[in-house]
Amino acid sequence: NARTATAVEDALSVGDHPAAARAAIGHAGALFGPSLALLEALRRVDIPSLPDDVVADFVRERFVVAALNGDFGDAAVKDVQWLRAHAWSSFEDTERAQVRLFEGCAAAQAGRNEEAYAIWKELSKSQDAAARSWALKNMAHLLDDSDPEKLRLCERSADAFLEVGDRIAVARMALRQAKLVLVKHPERALAIVDEALLLFGATVGDRDIRGGLLHSRAVALLDMCRFDEAVECAKSAADLRAGIVGAEAERASSLSVAASCLRALGRLDESAVLEKEADGLIEASGRDDVVLDRAVAQLAQVYEEARALDLLGHARRLGSVRTEGILMVLIGSNKDAPHTERLRMLEDAIRLLGSTVGAEADLNIANMAIALELEKGEEPTRALTLWKNVVAKEPFNVQARLHTVALLEKLEKWEEGRRGIAFRALRKLAHGDFCNAKVEHFDEVFFALAIDEHDVFAVSYTHLRAHETVLD
Repeated sequence: NARTATAVEDALSVGDHPAAARAAIGHAGALFGPSLALLEALRRVDIPSLPDDVVADFVRERFVVAALNGDFGDAAVKDVQWLRAHAWSSFEDTERAQVRLFEGCAAAQAGRNEEAYAIWKELSKSQDAAARSWALKNMAHLLDDSDPEKLRLCERSADAFLEVGDRIAVARMALRQAKLVLVKHPERALAIVDEALLLFGATVGDRDIRGGLLHSRAVALLDMCRFDEAVECAKSAADLRAGIVGAEAERASSLSVAASCLRALGRLDESAVLEKEADGLIEASGRDDVVLDRAVAQLAQVYEEARALDLLGHARRLGSVRTEGILMVLIGSNKDAPHTERLRMLEDAIRLLGSTVGAEADLNIANMAIALELEKGEEPTRALTLWKNVVAKEPFNVQARLHTVALLEKLEKWEEGRRGIAFRALRKLAHGDFCNAKVEHFDEVFFALAIDEHDVFAVSYTHLRAHETVLD
């Protein structure tokens, strides 16, 4: 494409627009990948000066280059309109489907999401599996993670990509599906990832994608307290991403998951080594947002108010609303201030996080902080309501389950408390419901643990960031 761009530029420099167009035709398409320099050169070609036998092929070529560069702006839309008006009859069905996909992307970029969704929904019924796979994927992208339809669209998209034979795309959709169910159903996320790994084995040659699958598997295992397995899986994910430029943050996240598991197993020295390696990778990445996230995760484990205020200012300068909200939760939870002032800061954090798309997990952490504050203020009934809401959204949240059961017993709600849970676990086992009974057995293990309330944020924040780095 560099050679093509040079040829186009040379022709334009002497005012020969037809020669510039001919230099591009057949040399600027999908086989050669995206190139902004080439697109900029093609945009300077004067369409009215082109001969009839060149113009349609050139505009089609320029449209393809725009699509490859993810350019869905007005200039590209004008090319599509020209093609529809002057060359549409020469387009095959597959080419028309690609144009419709592009029109959906252009509508979405312009903020017309309903129009985009309608276009892609129309294409989702196409016999063309390639068009169908991308249409379904794009439809899913427009939906909120809490919408159950999003998971179904991801599953259908994966099936269509499999029909086309695009294994990398199928693996990416498996990661997206796993991420959607990870918090509430880690066992289901594990099954999705295992199926993808079993289906492709070593044939997924992209180390970053395979590393993402293994990282997702490690996080699911961590959430299910299968620490020994999670350690090895997370280490394998980190090893696969070693040396991949731009994947330092993802590799560091896998190392952090392994370190968390080692801490849970009491292997503190090994955990410290991995955390140090992860810190080095984050610093080397040079990405301000990643460095900030890492600093906040460390602050959650060892709180210092001066450091927290400094990071809060940094988050505001970067415009990172989610990180700002999490820092307000940490400050509000640890601040040496009256009960009402801490509640005010925590509720301000919830309003801030509530305005951010995809911040549901952050909101759960904020609600946990308020629940703890209400417990300190001798408001067990109201605290219990918040803990129950968190458990409903995150069934494997250890701290939320522990506090829920403790408050149920404090309020003498025995049937909902420890005895009731144990009874229901036995009843499910008796009816052969082993999967749900296993969740209850996790409770029985957790009851024996003594988790200090100050560990809530360190554990929750570490888990949250691990979930978010599952490759999308």
